[in-house]
Amino acid sequence: MFWKIFLFEVQNRLRRPAVYLYFFAALIFATLIFATGSMPLGEKEHINSPYMITLYCAAITMLMMLISSSVMGTPLYRDIEYNTKDYYLTYPITKAGYFWGRYFGSFLCMLFIASAIIIGAYIGAKLGPAMGWKDPKQYGPNNLVYYLYPFFTMALPNLFFTSSLFFGLVAITRNVKIIYAGGILLFLGYFLSLFFLDHTNNATVINLSDPFGMNGIRLQKNNSSSIEQNTTLFPVTGAFLLNRIIWTSVGLIILIYTYIRFSFEKFFSGKRDKAAIDDETSKPKRSAIVKVETSFAGAYNLKTLLNLTKIELLNIFRDNYFWIILSSGMVFLGFVFWMGFNYNGVPDLPRTVMLLGIFDDVFPFFIFFIIIFYTGETLHRDRLTRYAFINDSLPPPNWVLNGSKLITLLLLGFGLSLIPLITGVIVQIAKGFYQLNPSVYLTYLFVIILPRLLEMVVFSYTVHVLINNKFVAHGIGVFIWVMIFFLRATIFNYNLLLYSYTPSYGVSDMDGLGHMLKPTNWFNLYWLLCGGLLIIVSALFFYRGVTTSFKERLQLLAERFDDKTRFFTAALLLGFLAVGAYNYYNVSYLNNYTTKGEGDDRAVIYEKTLKHYASLPLPKITRVKMYADIFPDKQQQFVKAFVTIVNKNNQPVSKMLLDGDELTD
Repeated sequence: MFWKIFLFEVQNRLRRPAVYLYFFAALIFATLIFATGSMPLGEKEHINSPYMITLYCAAITMLMMLISSSVMGTPLYRDIEYNTKDYYLTYPITKAGYFWGRYFGSFLCMLFIASAIIIGAYIGAKLGPAMGWKDPKQYGPNNLVYYLYPFFTMALPNLFFTSSLFFGLVAITRNVKIIYAGGILLFLGYFLSLFFLDHTNNATVINLSDPFGMNGIRLQKNNSSSIEQNTTLFPVTGAFLLNRIIWTSVGLIILIYTYIRFSFEKFFSGKRDKAAIDDETSKPKRSAIVKVETSFAGAYNLKTLLNLTKIELLNIFRDNYFWIILSSGMVFLGFVFWMGFNYNGVPDLPRTVMLLGIFDDVFPFFIFFIIIFYTGETLHRDRLTRYAFINDSLPPPNWVLNGSKLITLLLLGFGLSLIPLITGVIVQIAKGFYQLNPSVYLTYLFVIILPRLLEMVVFSYTVHVLINNKFVAHGIGVFIWVMIFFLRATIFNYNLLLYSYTPSYGVSDMDGLGHMLKPTNWFNLYWLLCGGLLIIVSALFFYRGVTTSFKERLQLLAERFDDKTRFFTAALLLGFLAVGAYNYYNVSYLNNYTTKGEGDDRAVIYEKTLKHYASLPLPKITRVKMYADIFPDKQQQFVKAFVTIVNKNNQPVSKMLLDGDELTD
């Protein structure tokens, strides 16, 4: 029976597009990473060095937790969702056959997806120099063992740990939401450990505490030469070997414990419905006959919209897992806020600007995960409970049903935007710091975080509507969001083409966003108008009733794209193009915009031009007396300085190269 269920699980997976989407997403991402060299390389380290491939395997398997949760969490839950117990219980299926067949069938598919890690890395190492994106000298030999060794020592144990964790959580709790909570808590715990370990030098703690091994690899990289990194395999010895044994054993213990606790009969039995019995005999009451007027337009639609929005909000707020995730995130953020920055043993004060800078580093990804997860839950809840067959046949039009879900998620986005304000104020008051700077908080809330979270909501909603498969939409949505972040951070930083991104800004205690307030607002308007167009797209493809396939919804476009929808589409499109043209004119014509590649080329020219000055003897600055008048509102500063320099070299200073503009007349 094991082999039948195992083969059934594999065949069922291979018939679905999700496995191939995950595979090609991981393949494309790995290829781009290694083709562009977008990794934390050492000074003379090869892009495809064994150490770098090992680090990438550790990092990407940590990011693949979402894929692991989807692939390993759904096989058991799918049987609950589709109510297949009536079929399974009629066959002579054993507990071992069912449990291990489901697990190993899903894990084999997970390994197939993970193989894209090393395949993509190999292709990228070939593609980068071939396309001229990187100098061939930056790549070393493509030995097969350099790719296989990290896969089996890093990627495979990490995948086994996360796969066993998510499979076990669903098998024990029979609730798919535990995947979201478990994945996000693991994500938060990992970044909390990164922050904590930056404050310790204990190599044993660094090696053992990281389930994915990234900290141990970084420590070993810092203590090894470029020759070792380029020519030798990463040493899995000592404390790092113990790390691999410990966390692989944790995964094995979770799996065995789950199997012992798993009951085939109880898993499918679920909870029985309890009906309340009223012993008292109810007496019929006479009431006057009231004439009822029925209307399904105007006030009825508005009232229905408000009631459905309230119901959707209550569904989220009554979800225990939502509060577990949210409270865990706020505790994590509060801890990081409390730790703050520590320069040379001197802790920085918990200034508002510093706290908001910490929030910007990692936490927006945490909020994005909450939004995309609960977007899927909100859209698919009615179908999962089969209430959609009733609800979709009722009189309210599509815009009421669609709007209630979207408004709920937009309100959720607004609520989540308050997290840095609430947590920051609590930490500041707890530490006795009362210079709260509310104007900076409000500016950050309404100009930076709120518009972006609303854009996250619209993006997530559109992805889930178009794909109409909760877990696949989760994976594709996260992949697209991470790819946009990756492109901006590495090879492409043109904000007009990167959804939700605005020009780089700095928040100051002195004047908030300062002169960047206006361009940031223009880009916010640009992307909010784009979000309006995405809302129309989601309305056109909104699924209702038995019409769920993309082809069927495509056939309904002509009917749904009526005159009113055309008018709003034209208005939003015209506004989007007009604001985009204005932003383009400012970015590309009035300002000196350069791509990352152009910036790198200029840096090369700069270095080659000035390299021969590197050996010049330099004087030492012994005294500086400076007068500075700063005008933040005008972006001006007037500086007058008296600098005393002394030649402390054994040779005279005949030439001195000054890096500055307008230092002399």
